Amino acid sequence: MLVGDIDNDGDPDVYVINEGTHNRLYANGGSPHGWLRVTARGVISNPDAIGARLTAWVGGRSYLREVNGTAGMSYSSRVTLFGLGEAPRVDSLVVRWPSGAIETHGSVAANTPLHLVEGGALTAVVERSVGASVPLQMVLSDAYSNPFNECRSAL
Repeated sequence: MLVGDIDNDGDPDVYVINEGTHNRLYANGGSPHGWLRVTARGVISNPDAIGARLTAWVGGRSYLREVNGTAGMSYSSRVTLFGLGEAPRVDSLVVRWPSGAIETHGSVAANTPLHLVEGGALTAVVERSVGASVPLQMVLSDAYSNPFNECRSAL
């Protein structure tokens, strides 16, 4: 099972890998509620920021997320998602890096993808889409021989 925001709409989608039958993608249909999506990169800490703890403060309430690469026996996206409900913004975002450093960032508007680098400023991500960002169909084609492999079999 893989969990991540496949369609970049602020909610997690689930891809289930099945043995003996077709795999399944369960894409959430989106929500009218606000969200915040944060990707983090460690500099002093590990590059994937695994172990970083992000706390979003919204209207006096805190929401804690930890960057990890797994969820049980599965791989999950390292993108951190916060559901914000009706809130138009996050009042502040506090990051506790695995190195022990603590950074506090100011107000951020809802429905914003952010990129955070340890020791740097919080950066809004501008996403450009060319056509549909999610394929309508996925196909696994037959394997082709590798022309760079010296052990090629004769056709």
